[in-house]
Amino acid sequence: MIGLMVAACAGERGERETLRRAEALLDGSPDEALAVLDRAADSTAAYSRADRMRYLLLRTQALYQESKPLDTITYMDDVLAYYRHHGNRKDRTQALYMMASIYRDRHNSPMALQYFREAVAEADTTRADCDFLLVSRLYGQMADLFHSQQYPQQEIAMTLQAVHFAQLAKDTMEMLHHSFRIAAAYFLLNREDSVAQITQLAYETYRALGRRDLAVGKLPFVIHYHLLHHRYTAAKALLDEYRVHSGFFDAHGEIAPGKEQYYNQLGYYYQGVSRLDSALWCYHKLLTYTTNMVALENGYRGLMLTYRQLHQPDSVAKYAILYTNLNDSAVMHNAMRELSRTQALYDYSENQRIAEEKTRESRRLWTALYWGAAVMVLLVALSYRYMARQRAKTMEQARTMNKKYLDTLLRCERASRELAVAKRDIRRYKDEKEQEVNRLQQQLHEEFVHVEQWDMEQALLRHDIVQQLHRHANRAAMPADSEWEDLDGLVQRVFPHFYETLRQPDLQLTEKEIRLCILTRLNFIPTEVATLLGLTKQRVSNMRSQINDRLFHERGARNLDQHLRRL
Repeated sequence: MIGLMVAACAGERGERETLRRAEALLDGSPDEALAVLDRAADSTAAYSRADRMRYLLLRTQALYQESKPLDTITYMDDVLAYYRHHGNRKDRTQALYMMASIYRDRHNSPMALQYFREAVAEADTTRADCDFLLVSRLYGQMADLFHSQQYPQQEIAMTLQAVHFAQLAKDTMEMLHHSFRIAAAYFLLNREDSVAQITQLAYETYRALGRRDLAVGKLPFVIHYHLLHHRYTAAKALLDEYRVHSGFFDAHGEIAPGKEQYYNQLGYYYQGVSRLDSALWCYHKLLTYTTNMVALENGYRGLMLTYRQLHQPDSVAKYAILYTNLNDSAVMHNAMRELSRTQALYDYSENQRIAEEKTRESRRLWTALYWGAAVMVLLVALSYRYMARQRAKTMEQARTMNKKYLDTLLRCERASRELAVAKRDIRRYKDEKEQEVNRLQQQLHEEFVHVEQWDMEQALLRHDIVQQLHRHANRAAMPADSEWEDLDGLVQRVFPHFYETLRQPDLQLTEKEIRLCILTRLNFIPTEVATLLGLTKQRVSNMRSQINDRLFHERGARNLDQHLRRL
């Protein structure tokens, strides 16, 4: 017995030592920390719950610092639930930070922002021992999310908070990083003079600090400003410095992926100084990046303008057509991205509203519980004997009253439903709905941008075949084969990519599964889908889960509607 206790204590000390070693390596050598944790993975089943949660949190932090994607991690719900009731503020802040990072990698900006805000709230910034550097990075992460959503006003607000807390942390480089990154927000606001001033200051500051690598990273903004104002000599000097000191060019002179914009700026320079052969070389170089829409667009446009300077109309026409076609594709892509951004911002606002409502509800509940408890204590102290004698009588009266209330409530609800049906005026109902639609559409045009996709969606939902299927569902009737064919033809015309994706042979979707996806995409509710396909509601729910797993590798059916609308 004593031997077993000694062995258990030794095992626990070994677990704690592994976790302490990994935590010590986390900031300086996250790769080594991850290796330590991976070697201990097989033994975690014997860990206590506290050590297992610590292990999972440290592993997630190590993956994060190694820039590994976190979108497939599924255990953080358990980790966060544990630290919400155990551990200290630092543990909860780190758990919330990792949960936010997971949702960020899943491209769920509203949920990521919610957890980032919770993490900031958990870090007590009124205390001198607060980890201000961590808070600064949390605000920086929120600024990144707002930048990806093209919401520069909020990006600026978050960045200023990041600068403030970096100052409190006395971390000069972190403060400079956030101060200079605000130029990206000004770029979205088309404030080019501000962008140029900030990036020029950043370039000079980093060079003065001996960080030429960081300084060179700011050059593309400054080069763009000089080219825009035809300062070709200054632009060429910075282009040469970028090529020599950026570290983005290999031994063969090829630039690193993602930095192709250099060739566009170099071509613009050569075009400006009338070295048109060199400009043509740069723009043709951009055309080699066949998967980069921005590089192709800049290449076609540059070639069109350069051949116009060379007075070669055939080449001008050729690249004008290619540029126009690609530009049309880019406009459609940007419109879809703008719609997604608008939806994400709406989702974020809605989540904020729900969170605030739940907070108020919780406060009201605690207040009611407090006063209720006080009253109960007082009543028990003063009326114990009386309550004992009256309890049986009161309970019987309560049962009778509850039964009577329930019966009355049901009859009232049934009578109200029948009255509503009897009084329904189809014309008045139609007029009210038309007014409501007009009001909501007006609100969309006033509060949002790029609603062309919304108009197209609404026109589709009003299509004759879609309306006919709604009527079939309302009458509990199944559509004819010809009606299914009409619906297939409509979806194939309006959503060709969506339709072709569902019809891919390797997905092995049955006809009913494909029809379920189409009906879901057209906003039919599950009960309508079950009626139109002749299935039970439970069968429809199971099929939705299977489709979500097969198409999007996500368990359950909760996000299937959103995934299908993104196809």
